[in-house]
Amino acid sequence: QESNGTAAAAAATDGQESGEKSTYMDLIVGLRSLLGVDNANEGDEKKVLESGDDAKRKEVLSKAHESLTALFVTEIEKQIGMDRYKTAEKVPVPVSLDDLAKCTTTITGEGEDHLLPPTERKDYAPTQIWSPSDCIQELASCFLDVATSANQPPPEF
Repeated sequence: QESNGTAAAAAATDGQESGEKSTYMDLIVGLRSLLGVDNANEGDEKKVLESGDDAKRKEVLSKAHESLTALFVTEIEKQIGMDRYKTAEKVPVPVSLDDLAKCTTTITGEGEDHLLPPTERKDYAPTQIWSPSDCIQELASCFLDVATSANQPPPEF
């Protein structure tokens, strides 16, 4: 079985046989490294992000924003430009940059509802339909959860 670091390195080379450079894998590998996923904290109680460390929180959210932009905008535009979807009934649409900008303003815990991810809002119900910006905020909150968790099994992404 591959370790997380080996899987990430293998994924980073996907497409290189055909000469294509991935638009997002280097950023994903960097995000994984920043979150400590590749070393899985190896039994330490150490967290990547301590509460109150606003600079590190901004760094995590900035790297998440870069990664999500590369995945949900740049890569989709690249695939459309390569005519990957020329016969598709439905062509994917890149996420708007305004929606992706919500990633860097996401907070967890207490705060104004529009800054919280949907699952932390006072009026949250599991039957709500989320907007694209809500989805981005929820993803950002998951990255923050990984960064602040100690002794959790590493996520696969």
